[in-house]
Amino acid sequence: IEPGEIEAALRFHPAVHDAVADPRGAGEARRLVAWVVPHAGTEAPGAGDLRAFLRDRLPEPWVPAAFAVLAPGAALPLTPTGKVDRRALPEPAETRPDHLPFAAPQSALERTIAGIYGDLLRIAGIGLHDNFFDLGGHSLLIVRAHQKLKEALGREIPVVDLFRFPTVATLARHLGGEETGTLHKVQGLAGQQRAAQQRRKAALEHLRRPGVRGKTPAGSV
Repeated sequence: IEPGEIEAALRFHPAVHDAVADPRGAGEARRLVAWVVPHAGTEAPGAGDLRAFLRDRLPEPWVPAAFAVLAPGAALPLTPTGKVDRRALPEPAETRPDHLPFAAPQSALERTIAGIYGDLLRIAGIGLHDNFFDLGGHSLLIVRAHQKLKEALGREIPVVDLFRFPTVATLARHLGGEETGTLHKVQGLAGQQRAAQQRRKAALEHLRRPGVRGKTPAGSV
């Protein structure tokens, strides 16, 4: 990942005056963060807008997981030598964007998915309809989400399902539907077994009737 190329791409955004990109954190918590200074007198771009802008220009792993939008026209902090003081940059907010409508997860499965996504994205309060990728998720992070979901649910899940169903609601509905389908199959087999047992029982009772034992059913010869 080249922070300089990410910064250059961000500066092409019509609302961006300056930008800095830098990795933050360590281990599994390490993520790429971008700080953006909008042009003075312009409306500050949202994280979703910036993320979509970069996805059209950069590989997915190069798109920052979090954005911190500074005040329009503000100056980036500098060191005594005139370079950007990256350590003085503020930490990005760890909350979901306010403009997104929120619906709380209800079922145990929905809460499990939302909890895992929130831990990985470092965002509190993931909603039912929040898109994992719109909140800063990417292909490398989805692999970790996939592993954690398998461990939490105790079952195999195709990783492609997390790409096909990127919100908590759609993934929970898909996984819940699979469980329902499996249950219906099991119930169907159990019903067939009960019906077969009842037929055998009826046949035995018929044979026990007086005058029936020893007779050959018609059409069996």
